[in-house]
Amino acid sequence: MRRVICVMMLTVMLSMLFSCTTSKRFIRIKEADVVYEYGKGKFEVWPNDTLEILEIKTCRGGTGICWKVKKTETGEVGYVNAERMHERHEVYTIEK
Repeated sequence: MRRVICVMMLTVMLSMLFSCTTSKRFIRIKEADVVYEYGKGKFEVWPNDTLEILEIKTCRGGTGICWKVKKTETGEVGYVNAERMHERHEVYTIEK
């Protein structure tokens, strides 16, 4: 029993260690676009705006990947389609 608890604790500690990412992902906007929330446009973004990717989730329709993003200049939060962002804008990672 003691060995099982030790293995479980080790597994939890390792998963916590590896889940701490040291990089952040951003989107540099190349053309005017809209960031959504609850299926409606929430705010606009313009060329050279930067969005920080906060979270990855399934889109509202149940298909595709969407990102929860934050506009770095204003702190506004909304959702964008990941595929659309890759096609129209520059997605990059900064290592910390």
